[in-house]
Amino acid sequence: MSDWTLRRDIRTPPPFRPSTPDLGWETGPWTMGETMHGLYSRPSSTGVRAVAILNGWEVSSWTELPMPVDPPLTSPWNRILAAPADSDVAAHLRHASPEVDWREWPVTAVLDGHLAYCDTSVTYQQLAALHARIEAKASSVEIRVVGGNADTVKVRMATTATVDELWDIPALIAAYQDVLPAPLAEREAEALLRHQHRPVSWYVDRPEDLAEVALSVWGLITGDNPAHTALEITRIARVRPRSPQPIP
Repeated sequence: MSDWTLRRDIRTPPPFRPSTPDLGWETGPWTMGETMHGLYSRPSSTGVRAVAILNGWEVSSWTELPMPVDPPLTSPWNRILAAPADSDVAAHLRHASPEVDWREWPVTAVLDGHLAYCDTSVTYQQLAALHARIEAKASSVEIRVVGGNADTVKVRMATTATVDELWDIPALIAAYQDVLPAPLAEREAEALLRHQHRPVSWYVDRPEDLAEVALSVWGLITGDNPAHTALEITRIARVRPRSPQPIP
């Protein structure tokens, strides 16, 4: 596994330490001199192969395109740690760190400035702590309670900053032009320019609008990294990406 390169990311959760030795938990088989932990990538025939590993256990793997941008508030961890509780990724997270409750992670990420928007569920106790933290910080974040049951409450929250305040739109457009066929790049550029002055919090009350935006916009709002978003754009359009240009 020595051909994997570690990608530094402030969102990488800390290594898990069992609270009790009789938990019966041990680190996983992914090692590279020592137990692997974090985001790793390596070149592949279709672009870049990437994997997320916690405590030696694989949590998620995917393919992405090589892109010369790494925008703020985007990361593979954003989609991984916000995975639905009944998903395979969430099951892998629980196996890799069995005593960690990941439900609060997306809302904490929005408050900490690591994520622009989230749509998730938390416990009522977590919701109370969340409101207290928003009031204490006088945070420029909007939050809505949009449903729930006896145990959890569904919330949507987002920063009030606009798209172009958070991201360098011209740089993103240029990066998509490097890897997408011209018609797709033009379509995504038009979408980014059309939405650039809109506050991210616009989508807190309008999730149907978010569901209809172009993938380049959706990726930014939900925190997905553009390299992964770009490949998804080509897959949905069923076209081959452009030959990647060397990244200096």
